[in-house]
Amino acid sequence: MSTLEQTVSKGYKQTELGVIPNDWEVSSLYMLISSTQLGGNYKNLETESNYPLIKMGNLDRGKIKLNKLEYVIGSVSPKDKLKFDDVLFNTRNTLKLVGKVAIWKNELPEAYFNSNIMRLSFKANLVSSNAYMNAAMNTEQFVTNLAGIAIGTTSVAAIYTRDLLQLKIKVPPKKEQTAIANALSDVDALLTELEKLIAKKQAIKTATMQQLLTGKTRLPQFATYTEGAVEGKRKSTKSSELGEIPEDWDVRNLGYLLEENRIPSGLYKDKNLYGTGTAIIKLGDVFKNDSFNPDIVQRVKTTNIENKAYSAKIGDLIIALASVKLEGVGKVMIIKELSEPTVYDHNVALIRFKKNCNSNFMSFLFKSNYIRSLVASRATQVGTTFLKTSTILEFPILLPSPEEQTAIATILSDMDSEIQTLEQCLAKTRQIKQGMMQQLLTGRTRLPFKRLETEQDGGS
Repeated sequence: MSTLEQTVSKGYKQTELGVIPNDWEVSSLYMLISSTQLGGNYKNLETESNYPLIKMGNLDRGKIKLNKLEYVIGSVSPKDKLKFDDVLFNTRNTLKLVGKVAIWKNELPEAYFNSNIMRLSFKANLVSSNAYMNAAMNTEQFVTNLAGIAIGTTSVAAIYTRDLLQLKIKVPPKKEQTAIANALSDVDALLTELEKLIAKKQAIKTATMQQLLTGKTRLPQFATYTEGAVEGKRKSTKSSELGEIPEDWDVRNLGYLLEENRIPSGLYKDKNLYGTGTAIIKLGDVFKNDSFNPDIVQRVKTTNIENKAYSAKIGDLIIALASVKLEGVGKVMIIKELSEPTVYDHNVALIRFKKNCNSNFMSFLFKSNYIRSLVASRATQVGTTFLKTSTILEFPILLPSPEEQTAIATILSDMDSEIQTLEQCLAKTRQIKQGMMQQLLTGRTRLPFKRLETEQDGGS
């Protein structure tokens, strides 16, 4: 008996796709697919019409995404209308993204698909569940095999139908296909609900920020006077360069609120000096994080003089001065913890407030629509987008009392914590789904009904 044979457990068999249950088969897509159809070659724009068009950018691994939607200009063909449970295959894209498979679950009441997408129909006598095929065609093994048949360059690649049909896939009995699809569908439903809840919480937070950071809504403890002849009277508003604001708030240029009235940019070091030495905050850290993570840092060799001149402290904000995309420039990251001396890079700058300013409050203010609109109007865009520190210093800042700053920051931080907890739950649920796919789509774990069915067969 060979070593290979010894590793195959009872009830399983060795195949070209690995070990699978005895009652599973390995089949080419040619044997499973009854027909294929490319969508229509439609002109389209973001201008809304009655005919949403699903394009290659709308296909994610296993599901449809609608973050960007375009619409057909003119008439459409009924044959290109999507139907519930359609399995869609992306025939053209970049080399990295071509071959994505997703399933249509009536995400929109009506939609059509374009000529870079192919609809796959399966033989009913072999496939009981389109959802199973969608899952099976999104396994790591199948995605790897798809990449192997992609033809083209990094930016423009294609997978041809003749090559796709030759790929092999693991096929359980029809009842087990349905059971696997149902089990994964239950997890998908949980993921969808979590995603909706997170989106709802984020929308509430955005609206709360807009109200609290502009003074349009006051927290109860700051809405009325608490002393003297006006005790209990509701606070009014006053005119300012930013419009009507609470009468006990001020407008100050950002520079007035900073230590030494400046925003110093960071330290330039040659790339050959990176690898060991002092922790350094890079532009990428700011893009990735709202709060600095001292456990994940790059290191660079520095001198004692540099460490002193470019030292970051708890409470500092680090701001991005440059970005390929406008949304990146002006983004801030707050430093809430440091485990060692840390410096900052030349593509970012340090904002250090005086003691009457709450840096947590200010970090939320820099995410507000007001500050983002200032960045958009005052940044310099020539290929890469830049924001000068002299420009940032002139930003007019709407400033409540230190006590109200702290109260607002606390409420928004609590909302952030709730959203973060939900996002962690979402990430964990996604991991659970990946584990389930790995077990169920390989036959390593059989669903309970299957074991009962086998027992009944054995007792007959």
